[in-house]
Amino acid sequence: MRNRYLSLSLLVCFALAGQTLNTGTFLGAVKDPSGAGVPGATVRVLREGTQFAREANTDAQGNYQLLEIPAGTYRLEFEKDGFRKVVRGDVSLSAGQSLRVDADLQVGSVNETVQVEAKVAQVDTATANVGSTIFGSQVQELALNTRSFTQLMTLQPGVNSTQAQQPGFGSNTSVPFSFNGSQQSSNNWLLDGGRNVDPYNGNNLTMVNLDAIAEVRIERNAYAAEYGRNAGGQVNVITRSGTNQFHGTLFEFFRNDHLDARNFFAAAKPKNRYNNFGGTVGGPIKKDKLFFFLSNEYRRIIQTTGTRTAIVPTPAQIGGDLSGLRSVTDPTTGQPFPNNQIPAARLDPNAQVLLKNYFAPPTPGFQSGALNFTSFGAGRHALPVGSGAGGL
Repeated sequence: MRNRYLSLSLLVCFALAGQTLNTGTFLGAVKDPSGAGVPGATVRVLREGTQFAREANTDAQGNYQLLEIPAGTYRLEFEKDGFRKVVRGDVSLSAGQSLRVDADLQVGSVNETVQVEAKVAQVDTATANVGSTIFGSQVQELALNTRSFTQLMTLQPGVNSTQAQQPGFGSNTSVPFSFNGSQQSSNNWLLDGGRNVDPYNGNNLTMVNLDAIAEVRIERNAYAAEYGRNAGGQVNVITRSGTNQFHGTLFEFFRNDHLDARNFFAAAKPKNRYNNFGGTVGGPIKKDKLFFFLSNEYRRIIQTTGTRTAIVPTPAQIGGDLSGLRSVTDPTTGQPFPNNQIPAARLDPNAQVLLKNYFAPPTPGFQSGALNFTSFGAGRHALPVGSGAGGL
Protein backbone atom coordinates (compact mmCIF):
# COMPACT_ATOMS: atom_id res chain seq x y z
CA MET A 1 0.00 0.00 0.00
CA ARG A 2 1.32 3.40 -0.90
CA ASN A 3 0.87 6.25 1.53
CA ARG A 4 1.87 9.81 0.84
CA TYR A 5 2.31 12.58 3.34
CA LEU A 6 2.85 16.13 2.26
CA SER A 7 3.35 19.05 4.59
CA LEU A 8 4.86 22.45 4.07
CA SER A 9 5.28 25.08 6.73
CA LEU A 10 6.85 28.49 6.54
CA LEU A 11 7.79 30.28 9.73
CA VAL A 12 8.80 33.92 9.67
CA CYS A 13 9.80 35.28 13.06
CA PHE A 14 10.84 38.77 14.03
CA ALA A 15 12.54 39.43 17.35
CA LEU A 16 10.20 42.06 18.71
CA ALA A 17 10.63 43.49 22.19
CA GLY A 18 7.10 42.48 23.20
CA GLN A 19 7.77 38.76 22.77
CA THR A 20 8.56 38.17 26.42
CA LEU A 21 8.61 34.38 26.06
CA ASN A 22 11.55 34.67 23.65
CA THR A 23 13.55 37.13 25.71
CA GLY A 24 15.55 37.13 28.90
CA THR A 25 16.85 39.59 31.47
CA PHE A 26 20.35 40.71 32.42
CA LEU A 27 20.72 42.03 35.95
CA GLY A 28 23.44 42.52 38.49
CA ALA A 29 25.53 44.97 40.48
CA VAL A 30 28.55 47.12 39.64
CA LYS A 31 30.96 47.66 42.54
CA ASP A 32 34.20 49.53 43.23
CA PRO A 33 37.33 47.96 44.84
CA SER A 34 35.90 48.57 48.33
CA GLY A 35 32.75 46.61 47.51
CA ALA A 36 30.47 49.66 47.41
CA GLY A 37 27.96 50.07 44.58
CA VAL A 38 28.89 52.37 41.70
CA PRO A 39 25.94 54.60 40.75
CA GLY A 40 25.57 55.96 37.22
CA ALA A 41 27.80 53.33 35.60
CA THR A 42 26.94 52.47 32.00
CA VAL A 43 26.09 48.84 31.29
CA ARG A 44 25.95 47.88 27.61
CA VAL A 45 25.05 44.54 26.02
CA LEU A 46 25.97 43.72 22.40
CA ARG A 47 24.80 40.60 20.61
CA GLU A 48 27.54 38.76 18.80
CA GLY A 49 27.19 38.64 15.02
CA THR A 50 24.40 41.23 14.71
CA GLN A 51 25.54 44.32 16.67
CA PHE A 52 22.21 44.45 18.49
CA ALA A 53 22.91 46.79 21.43
CA ARG A 54 21.07 47.88 24.55
CA GLU A 55 22.35 49.88 27.53
CA ALA A 56 21.27 51.10 30.96
CA ASN A 57 22.73 52.97 33.91
CA THR A 58 23.11 51.64 37.43
CA ASP A 59 20.93 53.08 40.19
CA ALA A 60 22.06 54.70 43.45
CA GLN A 61 23.03 51.31 44.89
CA GLY A 62 24.94 50.26 41.76
CA ASN A 63 22.31 47.80 40.54
CA TYR A 64 21.14 47.50 36.94
CA GLN A 65 18.52 45.59 34.96
CA LEU A 66 18.11 45.12 31.20
CA LEU A 67 14.74 43.64 30.29
CA GLU A 68 13.44 41.81 27.21
CA ILE A 69 16.79 40.96 25.68
CA PRO A 70 16.45 38.40 22.82
CA ALA A 71 18.00 35.01 23.53
CA GLY A 72 21.55 34.73 22.21
CA THR A 73 25.25 35.19 22.98
CA TYR A 74 26.33 38.62 24.20
CA ARG A 75 29.26 40.79 25.19
CA LEU A 76 28.71 42.96 28.27
CA GLU A 77 30.59 46.21 28.83
CA PHE A 78 30.74 48.13 32.13
CA GLU A 79 32.24 51.61 32.28
CA LYS A 80 32.35 54.68 34.50
CA ASP A 81 34.61 57.74 34.52
CA GLY A 82 37.56 57.16 36.84
CA PHE A 83 37.46 53.37 36.42
CA ARG A 84 38.81 50.90 33.91
CA LYS A 85 36.30 49.51 31.45
CA VAL A 86 35.29 45.89 32.16
CA VAL A 87 34.26 43.58 29.32
CA ARG A 88 32.66 40.13 29.67
CA GLY A 89 32.37 38.14 26.47
CA ASP A 90 30.64 34.95 25.35
CA VAL A 91 27.73 35.27 27.78
CA SER A 92 24.75 33.11 26.72
CA LEU A 93 21.24 34.27 27.60
CA SER A 94 18.32 31.86 27.22
CA ALA A 95 14.65 32.60 26.65
CA GLY A 96 12.84 33.27 29.91
CA GLN A 97 16.10 33.42 31.86
CA SER A 98 17.11 36.08 34.40
CA LEU A 99 20.91 36.01 34.28
CA ARG A 100 22.94 37.79 36.93
CA VAL A 101 26.22 39.31 35.70
CA ASP A 102 28.16 41.41 38.25
CA ALA A 103 31.22 43.57 37.62
CA ASP A 104 34.01 44.84 39.86
CA LEU A 105 35.51 48.08 38.54
CA GLN A 106 39.14 48.97 39.16
CA VAL A 107 40.39 52.52 39.53
CA GLY A 108 42.05 53.77 36.36
CA SER A 109 41.44 55.37 32.99
CA VAL A 110 38.25 54.56 31.09
CA ASN A 111 40.50 53.97 28.07
CA GLU A 112 41.96 50.93 29.83
CA THR A 113 40.00 47.70 29.48
CA VAL A 114 39.83 44.68 31.76
CA GLN A 115 38.76 41.57 29.81
CA VAL A 116 37.04 39.03 32.05
CA GLU A 117 37.27 35.51 30.66
CA ALA A 118 35.58 33.59 33.49
CA LYS A 119 32.28 31.99 32.49
CA VAL A 120 29.11 33.40 34.03
CA ALA A 121 27.21 30.93 36.20
CA GLN A 122 23.97 29.93 34.46
CA VAL A 123 22.06 29.46 37.73
CA ASP A 124 18.95 31.65 37.92
CA THR A 125 19.24 33.44 41.27
CA ALA A 126 16.58 36.08 40.53
CA THR A 127 13.42 33.97 40.06
CA ALA A 128 11.90 30.75 41.36
CA ASN A 129 11.79 29.16 37.90
CA VAL A 130 12.89 25.53 37.73
CA GLY A 131 14.09 24.94 34.20
CA SER A 132 16.99 24.36 31.86
CA THR A 133 18.19 25.08 28.35
CA ILE A 134 19.22 22.73 25.57
CA PHE A 135 21.49 24.74 23.30
CA GLY A 136 21.52 24.51 19.53
CA SER A 137 24.98 22.91 19.46
CA GLN A 138 23.66 20.07 21.64
CA VAL A 139 20.55 19.64 19.49
CA GLN A 140 22.61 19.44 16.30
CA GLU A 141 25.57 17.36 17.50
CA LEU A 142 24.00 14.72 19.76
CA ALA A 143 22.97 11.55 17.94
CA LEU A 144 19.17 11.50 17.59
CA ASN A 145 17.84 8.56 15.62
CA THR A 146 14.49 10.25 14.95
CA ARG A 147 16.06 13.65 14.14
CA SER A 148 13.63 15.20 16.62
CA PHE A 149 14.56 17.59 19.43
CA THR A 150 11.89 15.96 21.62
CA GLN A 151 14.22 13.03 22.27
CA LEU A 152 16.27 15.35 24.47
CA MET A 153 13.36 15.93 26.86
CA THR A 154 14.22 12.78 28.77
CA LEU A 155 17.62 14.25 29.70
CA GLN A 156 15.78 16.60 32.05
CA PRO A 157 15.10 15.68 35.71
CA GLY A 158 11.62 14.40 36.43
CA VAL A 159 10.68 13.65 32.80
CA ASN A 160 9.25 10.30 31.77
CA SER A 161 8.38 9.28 28.21
CA THR A 162 7.16 6.41 26.05
CA GLN A 163 8.18 8.14 22.83
CA ALA A 164 8.57 5.84 19.84
CA GLN A 165 12.15 5.51 18.63
CA GLN A 166 11.22 5.64 14.96
CA PRO A 167 11.12 8.77 12.80
CA GLY A 168 7.75 10.32 12.00
CA PHE A 169 6.17 13.38 10.46
CA GLY A 170 4.85 16.35 12.43
CA SER A 171 1.72 15.29 14.29
CA ASN A 172 2.42 11.69 13.28
CA THR A 173 5.40 11.75 15.65
CA SER A 174 4.02 11.02 19.10
CA VAL A 175 5.62 13.07 21.86
CA PRO A 176 4.14 11.71 25.11
CA PHE A 177 6.09 13.29 27.97
CA SER A 178 5.18 13.53 31.62
CA PHE A 179 6.86 16.32 33.58
CA ASN A 180 7.02 15.65 37.32
CA GLY A 181 4.12 13.22 37.16
CA SER A 182 1.74 15.49 35.26
CA GLN A 183 -0.50 14.21 32.46
CA GLN A 184 1.12 13.84 29.05
CA SER A 185 -1.46 16.20 27.53
CA SER A 186 -0.77 18.92 30.15
CA ASN A 187 2.37 20.33 28.52
CA ASN A 188 2.53 23.66 26.71
CA TRP A 189 4.57 23.40 23.49
CA LEU A 190 5.77 26.71 22.05
CA LEU A 191 7.57 27.72 18.87
CA ASP A 192 9.26 31.12 19.13
CA GLY A 193 6.82 31.95 21.91
CA GLY A 194 3.72 31.00 19.88
CA ARG A 195 1.49 28.09 20.83
CA ASN A 196 2.52 24.92 18.97
CA VAL A 197 0.09 22.33 20.32
CA ASP A 198 -1.80 19.69 18.37
CA PRO A 199 -5.42 20.26 19.52
CA TYR A 200 -6.22 16.60 18.88
CA ASN A 201 -3.89 15.06 21.46
CA GLY A 202 -2.23 18.00 23.23
CA ASN A 203 1.23 17.08 21.96
CA ASN A 204 3.82 19.00 19.98
CA LEU A 205 2.56 19.91 16.49
CA THR A 206 5.45 21.13 14.31
CA MET A 207 8.78 19.37 14.15
CA VAL A 208 11.52 21.91 13.42
CA ASN A 209 14.64 21.15 11.40
CA LEU A 210 17.36 20.60 14.01
CA ASP A 211 19.78 22.87 12.14
CA ALA A 212 17.26 25.72 12.50
CA ILE A 213 17.07 25.52 16.32
CA ALA A 214 18.97 28.07 18.39
CA GLU A 215 17.89 26.57 21.71
CA VAL A 216 15.12 24.72 23.50
CA ARG A 217 14.07 26.30 26.79
CA ILE A 218 12.28 23.99 29.22
CA GLU A 219 10.45 25.22 32.32
CA ARG A 220 9.56 22.30 34.56
CA ASN A 221 8.10 23.95 37.64
CA ALA A 222 7.33 27.27 39.37
CA TYR A 223 7.50 29.17 36.07
CA ALA A 224 6.32 32.76 35.68
CA ALA A 225 2.69 33.70 35.01
CA GLU A 226 3.23 34.62 31.34
CA TYR A 227 3.51 30.93 30.47
CA GLY A 228 0.20 29.79 31.99
CA ARG A 229 -2.22 27.57 30.04
CA ASN A 230 -0.97 24.20 31.27
CA ALA A 231 0.20 22.67 34.54
CA GLY A 232 2.88 20.45 32.98
CA GLY A 233 6.14 21.43 31.33
CA GLN A 234 6.66 24.54 29.19
CA VAL A 235 8.82 23.76 26.14
CA ASN A 236 9.79 26.74 23.98
CA VAL A 237 11.77 26.13 20.77
CA ILE A 238 13.69 29.22 19.66
CA THR A 239 14.69 29.27 15.98
CA ARG A 240 17.95 30.70 14.70
CA SER A 241 18.39 34.13 13.16
CA GLY A 242 20.76 35.38 10.51
CA THR A 243 23.87 37.40 11.29
CA ASN A 244 26.13 39.89 9.51
CA GLN A 245 27.94 36.95 7.86
CA PHE A 246 26.45 34.53 5.34
CA HIS A 247 26.41 30.96 6.62
CA GLY A 248 24.85 27.77 5.32
CA THR A 249 24.78 24.02 5.86
CA LEU A 250 23.87 20.89 3.91
CA PHE A 251 23.16 17.51 5.48
CA GLU A 252 21.87 14.02 4.80
CA PHE A 253 21.26 11.15 7.20
CA PHE A 254 20.27 7.82 5.73
CA ARG A 255 19.60 4.15 6.41
CA ASN A 256 19.47 1.42 3.79
CA ASP A 257 18.72 -2.28 4.07
CA HIS A 258 21.60 -2.99 1.66
CA LEU A 259 23.93 -2.02 4.51
CA ASP A 260 22.13 -4.29 7.02
CA ALA A 261 22.84 -7.92 7.82
CA ARG A 262 20.00 -10.41 7.32
CA ASN A 263 18.42 -11.89 10.41
CA PHE A 264 19.61 -15.52 10.60
CA PHE A 265 16.04 -16.78 10.94
CA ALA A 266 14.54 -14.55 8.25
CA ALA A 267 14.16 -15.60 4.62
CA ALA A 268 14.90 -12.08 3.39
CA LYS A 269 15.86 -8.68 4.68
CA PRO A 270 12.93 -6.29 5.22
CA LYS A 271 13.03 -3.25 3.01
CA ASN A 272 14.20 -0.20 4.95
CA ARG A 273 15.11 3.08 3.22
CA TYR A 274 15.36 6.29 5.21
CA ASN A 275 16.68 9.54 3.73
CA ASN A 276 16.64 12.74 5.77
CA PHE A 277 18.27 15.64 3.94
CA GLY A 278 18.14 19.41 3.72
CA GLY A 279 20.04 22.58 4.44
CA THR A 280 20.05 26.08 5.89
CA VAL A 281 21.18 29.53 4.82
CA GLY A 282 21.27 32.81 6.70
CA GLY A 283 22.76 36.25 6.40
CA PRO A 284 22.14 40.00 6.38
CA ILE A 285 19.46 41.83 4.46
CA LYS A 286 20.65 45.16 5.89
CA LYS A 287 23.84 44.96 7.89
CA ASP A 288 23.36 45.41 11.64
CA LYS A 289 19.60 45.91 11.13
CA LEU A 290 17.77 43.14 9.31
CA PHE A 291 18.66 39.46 8.83
CA PHE A 292 17.18 36.33 7.32
CA PHE A 293 17.45 32.63 8.03
CA LEU A 294 15.87 29.86 5.95
CA SER A 295 15.91 26.09 6.29
CA ASN A 296 14.41 23.11 4.50
CA GLU A 297 14.28 19.49 5.56
CA TYR A 298 12.99 16.48 3.63
CA ARG A 299 12.24 12.96 4.81
CA ARG A 300 11.67 9.96 2.56
CA ILE A 301 10.90 6.64 4.25
CA ILE A 302 10.27 3.26 2.61
CA GLN A 303 9.73 0.36 5.01
CA THR A 304 8.28 -3.11 4.81
CA THR A 305 5.02 -2.97 6.72
CA GLY A 306 4.03 -6.65 6.54
CA THR A 307 0.66 -8.05 5.54
CA ARG A 308 -2.29 -5.68 5.72
CA THR A 309 -5.97 -6.46 5.41
CA ALA A 310 -8.82 -3.98 5.26
CA ILE A 311 -12.28 -3.17 3.92
CA VAL A 312 -12.27 -0.93 0.85
CA PRO A 313 -15.25 0.23 -1.25
CA THR A 314 -16.01 -1.78 -4.36
CA PRO A 315 -16.64 -0.13 -7.76
CA ALA A 316 -20.35 -0.88 -7.34
CA GLN A 317 -20.45 0.82 -3.96
CA ILE A 318 -18.61 3.87 -5.32
CA GLY A 319 -21.27 3.94 -8.05
CA GLY A 320 -24.04 4.10 -5.44
CA ASP A 321 -25.04 0.40 -5.22
CA LEU A 322 -25.05 -0.29 -1.48
CA SER A 323 -27.12 -3.47 -1.62
CA GLY A 324 -26.12 -5.93 1.06
CA LEU A 325 -25.29 -3.15 3.46
CA ARG A 326 -27.49 -1.55 6.05
CA SER A 327 -30.35 0.62 4.82
CA VAL A 328 -29.33 4.02 3.45
CA THR A 329 -31.85 6.84 4.00
CA ASP A 330 -32.57 9.67 1.55
CA PRO A 331 -31.82 12.85 3.54
CA THR A 332 -34.41 14.87 1.58
CA THR A 333 -37.36 12.49 2.24
CA GLY A 334 -36.27 10.52 5.27
CA GLN A 335 -37.15 7.30 3.41
CA PRO A 336 -34.76 4.48 2.38
CA PHE A 337 -33.45 4.52 -1.16
CA PRO A 338 -35.14 1.82 -3.32
CA ASN A 339 -33.05 -1.37 -3.31
CA ASN A 340 -30.46 0.53 -1.26
CA GLN A 341 -29.16 2.20 -4.40
CA ILE A 342 -28.39 5.91 -4.60
CA PRO A 343 -29.42 7.37 -7.99
CA ALA A 344 -26.48 8.40 -10.17
CA ALA A 345 -27.81 11.99 -10.32
CA ARG A 346 -27.50 12.24 -6.54
CA LEU A 347 -23.83 11.27 -6.41
CA ASP A 348 -21.21 13.98 -5.92
CA PRO A 349 -18.56 13.56 -8.66
CA ASN A 350 -15.89 15.09 -6.39
CA ALA A 351 -16.64 12.50 -3.71
CA GLN A 352 -16.37 9.70 -6.27
CA VAL A 353 -12.99 10.95 -7.44
CA LEU A 354 -11.82 11.13 -3.83
CA LEU A 355 -12.96 7.58 -3.06
CA LYS A 356 -11.41 6.16 -6.20
CA ASN A 357 -8.02 7.73 -5.50
CA TYR A 358 -7.92 7.44 -1.73
CA PHE A 359 -8.75 3.74 -1.40
CA ALA A 360 -6.94 0.92 -3.14
CA PRO A 361 -9.19 -1.37 -5.25
CA PRO A 362 -10.33 -4.71 -3.75
CA THR A 363 -7.82 -7.54 -4.07
CA PRO A 364 -8.99 -9.96 -6.81
CA GLY A 365 -9.98 -13.32 -5.34
CA PHE A 366 -9.43 -12.27 -1.72
CA GLN A 367 -12.29 -12.31 0.78
CA SER A 368 -11.98 -12.89 4.51
CA GLY A 369 -15.32 -12.14 6.12
CA ALA A 370 -15.95 -8.47 5.44
CA LEU A 371 -12.30 -7.92 4.51
CA ASN A 372 -11.69 -7.60 0.76
CA PHE A 373 -8.21 -6.10 0.53
CA THR A 374 -4.78 -7.49 1.37
CA SER A 375 -1.25 -6.34 0.63
CA PHE A 376 2.30 -7.13 1.53
CA GLY A 377 5.02 -4.72 0.59
CA ALA A 378 6.90 -1.60 1.41
CA GLY A 379 5.03 1.46 2.59
CA ARG A 380 6.30 4.73 1.18
CA HIS A 381 6.22 7.97 3.12
CA ALA A 382 7.56 11.29 1.92
CA LEU A 383 7.55 14.64 3.65
CA PRO A 384 9.15 17.95 2.70
CA VAL A 385 9.32 20.43 5.56
CA GLY A 386 10.38 24.04 5.22
CA SER A 387 11.03 26.65 7.87
CA GLY A 388 12.54 30.08 7.91
CA ALA A 389 13.26 32.83 10.36
CA GLY A 390 14.31 36.44 10.23
CA GLY A 391 15.33 38.96 12.82
CA LEU A 392 15.46 42.70 13.30
